[in-house]
Amino acid sequence: MKGLVLIVDDDDGVRITIEHVLTAAGYKVASAIDGAQALLLFEKLNPEVVITDLIMPVQDGIETIAQLKERRPNLKIIAMSGGARIGNDNVLQKAKDLGADHIIAKPFESAELTELVQRSIGAHP
Repeated sequence: MKGLVLIVDDDDGVRITIEHVLTAAGYKVASAIDGAQALLLFEKLNPEVVITDLIMPVQDGIETIAQLKERRPNLKIIAMSGGARIGNDNVLQKAKDLGADHIIAKPFESAELTELVQRSIGAHP
């Protein structure tokens, strides 16, 4: 079994799909519906990689990335957003500026996300 990945997305369909894809690729996964829940799980589970949506209720991904990086500066983070659908290209860039290692626009191919996770864990012994 590969490292633990924490998935953060308020969209059940997206979150569950990513869980299935990464589980099939051999990763352990945990998931949260927003940034506040993600921070609680982060403290308990100590994941190797966090994949977070940026636009969420309660606590968005930008705030979550900032708080995660404050707690563990070398944490690998993949930020995702609906991008072109709602004009979020600047949000993805902001996530990158705050320390996200990779950014990916929805919709994306499963293989594309799996490769980013592998690159993230590979860069983090």
